[in-house]
Amino acid sequence: MFLEKNLAMISKRYPQYVDMIKNAPITGRYVVQKTAVNSLNIIDKKFNAMFYNNIDPMMGVEKELKERKIKLPSIGVFMGFGLGYHFVAYHKSFSPIDLIVIFEKDLELINVAFTHVDYGNLFQDPRIQLCLGLEPVQYYPTLFRTLQMGNAKLHLQAINFIEIGAAIIANKDYYTNCVRTLKDGITGVMNLYGNDPKDSMIGIQNTFYNIDVIIENAGVKDLKNAFKGKPGVVVSTGPSLNKNIHLLEGLGDKAVIAAADASLAVMHKRGLKPHFVTSLERVIATAKLFDGLTEEDVKDVYFAACPVVMPETYKNFPGEKV
Repeated sequence: MFLEKNLAMISKRYPQYVDMIKNAPITGRYVVQKTAVNSLNIIDKKFNAMFYNNIDPMMGVEKELKERKIKLPSIGVFMGFGLGYHFVAYHKSFSPIDLIVIFEKDLELINVAFTHVDYGNLFQDPRIQLCLGLEPVQYYPTLFRTLQMGNAKLHLQAINFIEIGAAIIANKDYYTNCVRTLKDGITGVMNLYGNDPKDSMIGIQNTFYNIDVIIENAGVKDLKNAFKGKPGVVVSTGPSLNKNIHLLEGLGDKAVIAAADASLAVMHKRGLKPHFVTSLERVIATAKLFDGLTEEDVKDVYFAACPVVMPETYKNFPGEKV
């Protein structure tokens, strides 16, 4: 009933999910039924699990959230979607909210929910981030970016996790891995911005450690006007890179291509090279993104890192630096 309307609405912010949801195989696993108060409930037939109170689902959800005694609602992370009642109640009842993240593995369930419930303009709220149908590790770039929104980065140690019982029964390991990816994103943001005076000094400390690299190599200012009149292409990570990487073929002489550090290996596998590779995260894991690459692999590729990166990151890049 509402599927096309909901898909049209999310297409403005989540175009990558539209076809995934629309084309999800419908097996009949999820059954939507009316409740005593003429509301809707949903049942997972595979696990014989009912998502909500079968008399008044929304009242049951509101009672559950109240019992959690949430004092700082700035960030809410939902494990499972159901018909969306938990996050709708959270969005409506609590303030201030800086971010809501929704993880859901099963696109069939999302299709069923979008068919039976009209979510209006709710998903246009920039504070809501959908993470649907992908492997948990694939959410990292989105989470790393989203956790930096507004004041969210100030409340990373006070996150409210709301588990949808039926979703956990069906896919416990999946949501456990979602939490791990979220924590990795939190660590990355904290390392980027700093969460205490000592941590905020990491970048300055690394800059001093990297002083020889900075002195020995050309600065980015020397590139002023070097590519005047040429368009620039930024290659970032995420599920869309694998889908669209073929569009980079033949652009080497037509545009300036700058790739995020995590994108370099993906491009290399396709026989593609950027002109520049960037890096800015001050974590040792960044250095490992260049493991296995040889000097020949990165010939004519320049590493243009922010000097706050770990010295090991510079060291592990086998090519020239800017």
